[in-house]
Amino acid sequence: MLCSSCKRLFFPWLSLLFVVFLVAVHCPLPVSATEPFDFNNLTDAQSRQIFQPQMVSADDVREGKINQRTLNISKMLSGDKDSDEQKYVDRLAKLEQQVYQGAGGPVLLRPKAGILCSATIVRHPALDEVLPQVGTILHQAGFVPVATEQMQTVLNAYPHRLQLQHPAQISRFLAEYPGTRYLFFLQSIDLPGYFPGQLRLSYLLADGATGQLYPEVVVSRPVAVYQQLAPALYSCFMEMAGRSRQLTAAAPWQGMVFLVQGPVIYVSAGQYSGLQPGQILQVNGVLQPIREPRSGQVVGMVPGPPKALLRVRRFFGYDLAEVVVVQGGGVQMGDVVAIGK
Repeated sequence: MLCSSCKRLFFPWLSLLFVVFLVAVHCPLPVSATEPFDFNNLTDAQSRQIFQPQMVSADDVREGKINQRTLNISKMLSGDKDSDEQKYVDRLAKLEQQVYQGAGGPVLLRPKAGILCSATIVRHPALDEVLPQVGTILHQAGFVPVATEQMQTVLNAYPHRLQLQHPAQISRFLAEYPGTRYLFFLQSIDLPGYFPGQLRLSYLLADGATGQLYPEVVVSRPVAVYQQLAPALYSCFMEMAGRSRQLTAAAPWQGMVFLVQGPVIYVSAGQYSGLQPGQILQVNGVLQPIREPRSGQVVGMVPGPPKALLRVRRFFGYDLAEVVVVQGGGVQMGDVVAIGK
């Protein structure tokens, strides 16, 4: 006979076991396409597949061979191209390359871009609705978007902020960190006071890597009713981004050094920009002005002479990279970084 306290403990467990039995009878455990799993007596290979799936080759799973593949490390390091080990390594390298490049082909290096608004632009519900979508617009146009709040935080924290007055100075500063190469300065947004009316948006585009300032551009849209105001403003931003990407498409990709700590260097571009681990970058000296000889007018800026070669070691933060020097030296903050040849 069971005591009353034992009955209180025994019967709930007996009921639970009965429910589990019914479920097991009517809902059998799923089985593998290759071989059934006996969870009470798993083989070593099955345990690896369940508890260490990262250790099983995708080829093994696809071919139904879940047994752990045995590889000879010496053969892998010998460079014998005909060995199974080398073929296996080549497949893994190809898969890794696809991870970084995507299935569509080679990586497209993207420049960073952001937008700053003039203090004269007045807040409006249509503008508040569209501005959060600007990052998506820039991305669709082929840029890596940099949030306005991030750039503004960097500017506000700079102790000599008042010295950055001209758009070229501001873009040059933000090109180092957070790496905003192309900076859109919204000069004005003229909203119609009545409908139908005309919406006008004017902007300047500055290239922080070269110091080039493009002429002011005005885009406009007719607006029949108030409800069309936000879509018209969105369309203006689309034209601004698309037109600017076409204008800058021929410019070679460039990043900048924003911190140097001995042999370790930090550049203002990373995985979102299209860089890859192990990639070689070339560091050039500070930009040098090119002057038209008759007038003396500065017509553009070019990078200084090559200084060093860097190798991308890892990514961190929002589209930043840690690199190490593999050749040369003398790298300084503000140096221009290009793709190594």
